[in-house]
Amino acid sequence: MDPQDLFTGPTVTTQTKRRCFRVEAPNPYQGQPSLSYCQEDVLVDGSGNSYGSNQVPSLTPDFTAVETAVYPITDPVTGTTQPISGAAVALWLAADYLARATADLTPAS
Repeated sequence: MDPQDLFTGPTVTTQTKRRCFRVEAPNPYQGQPSLSYCQEDVLVDGSGNSYGSNQVPSLTPDFTAVETAVYPITDPVTGTTQPISGAAVALWLAADYLARATADLTPAS
């Protein structure tokens, strides 16, 4: 490809979309629980092709606000929709982590 093509080729129209690429939840059993949504801005074209990303500041909401937030969530396994609080999600994540961490520490027979 001729380097001039970068400047004389067709224009690609893009838009910036922000997405969360990681959620961090430090060990809830060591101090005050917290949650951080790591974000990035991604340039995409009309076909969904990505042209790079740029990390932006994380969202770190007050955990009390997270615990008391309630959203209607549809369970993809059961198909039912019900309101779920942030506190219930946090407890589920902590229980799931402990179960997996415990299983990982169990010696193989």
